[in-house]
Amino acid sequence: MNITPYLFGLIGLALLIEGENILASVLLITTVAQLAFPNLNTTAGTSATILRFGLIVIIASLLIYRLFFVRSRT
Repeated sequence: MNITPYLFGLIGLALLIEGENILASVLLITTVAQLAFPNLNTTAGTSATILRFGLIVIIASLLIYRLFFVRSRT
């Protein structure tokens, strides 16, 4: 049993409580993806590729948004 998704989930919840909504959502998206699709890295199908690409786009866009959001607030 892999404990990494559960640790990501706990860290995501802690960040959510602290008010870091963007980083918390990134960790929670990663947690849900790891728990829902545990063999996503070893699957070579077209739907798995689309799902992997979608997760990368969502996580990257959230992190880029956070980068520019923090810079605009200061």
